[in-house]
Amino acid sequence: EKDMPEDLKRRLADSVQRTFGPAGFWESDDNDNMETASQNGKKYQSRDSDLLSNLGFGEDVYGDAVYPGVVGKSAIGETSYRGFYRAYQAHVSSSNWAEFEHASSTWHTELTKTTDR
Repeated sequence: EKDMPEDLKRRLADSVQRTFGPAGFWESDDNDNMETASQNGKKYQSRDSDLLSNLGFGEDVYGDAVYPGVVGKSAIGETSYRGFYRAYQAHVSSSNWAEFEHASSTWHTELTKTTDR
C-alpha cells in the first residue's frame, strides 16, 4: 500500500468515498437491511411473497451524460438492491460463466425498466 502510486491511492479513496461517503450509494446499514429482508423471507407469512425493492423505480437511466453505468435519478432509491438481486439471479441460474455473461448482457435494460416487472 505504501508503494502504491499516488494516482491509484487517490482513485481508490475517491471510489470508497463515492460508495460509502455522505453522497454514496451504499449506506452503512444497507447490508443489515438486505440481510434482514432475506431472513424475513424465510418466515411463515412472507416465504411465498415477493421481495419488493421498488423505491425510485422508473427513475434510473443508463448512459447518463456525466456518469457511467446505471444512475438513479431519484433522491432515494433502491437501484443498488435491484442490481444486486439481478446479478444474484444471473449467478444462481447459470451453470457456467458463458451462461452468466449471456444472462448479464442486458443488465442495464433490467435496471432501467419503467414498467412493472
